Amino acid sequence: MCARFRDPAAQNYAIGDFAKKAGVSTHFLKFYEEKGILHPRVQENGYRYYDIRDASLVLECFRMKNMGLSVRQIEKGINDCTEQEVAEMLQQRENVLQSQLHEQQMHLLGLQNLRVALRLCEQGEWSVRTVPDVWYLPHTIGKEFVQDSRIYDQLPQWLDWMPVVTSAQIARGNDAHAERMEWGLGLEQVEAALLGFAPQEPAQLLHLGRVLEIYCSWEIPAEHGSEKGLYQYCMERARALNLVPEPVMFRRVFCYTEKGGTKQVHNVLRVPVKMAE
Repeated sequence: MCARFRDPAAQNYAIGDFAKKAGVSTHFLKFYEEKGILHPRVQENGYRYYDIRDASLVLECFRMKNMGLSVRQIEKGINDCTEQEVAEMLQQRENVLQSQLHEQQMHLLGLQNLRVALRLCEQGEWSVRTVPDVWYLPHTIGKEFVQDSRIYDQLPQWLDWMPVVTSAQIARGNDAHAERMEWGLGLEQVEAALLGFAPQEPAQLLHLGRVLEIYCSWEIPAEHGSEKGLYQYCMERARALNLVPEPVMFRRVFCYTEKGGTKQVHNVLRVPVKMAE
């Protein structure tokens, strides 16, 4: 990326003085010398001297280092590269950075969504609306993991996208009680598209349609049964609004908190409903 040559008439600087004037540490200079990138003049007594031309190499090392290139790539870029090879190296690094940037943007989106959700839970927001389709990956039923190897083949990909991906639950039952409860992971279809993530079977795309949607912070009782209590709460709220609920509840869990011995789960509950006749 830049030619290296030494001018015998140029002023020489001892390593400490040169490091200060170049804005780096002596450790930096010694490290890049060991890697074959910097070539100071070394006297018989071991003292190292640099001239003004070495400053351009220091700047080049910093430029390439800050772009995320490895020491090996820096050495090759300075000592053994054509212009085209340098361009190809930079293109490869750009591709990596673009991928990392996309991942960071999606994690930022997940963080922002979580903050909004917690505020809605605190306010107890609710509505009757048509919700977007959501991907659901089953994971446990009752107290056992689902025995399907296809789940565990893709599970790491789902976990990589948390907190955009959240814990999720499906509860089914009769009018009064939840009889079957499944835990898994949930991801809005729109969010999956933004991620460029395509869930595979046995993941299901749930079409909940029109639902009673309730954001709430629910105190977890000492005894088991929090999910059943949430299920009954949803059914009662639906009927109080003159709605006919389907015997199913879908919820996404945002987080758990504990303070002063009180444990809470913060979530959004969705029950498919229709108007009572």
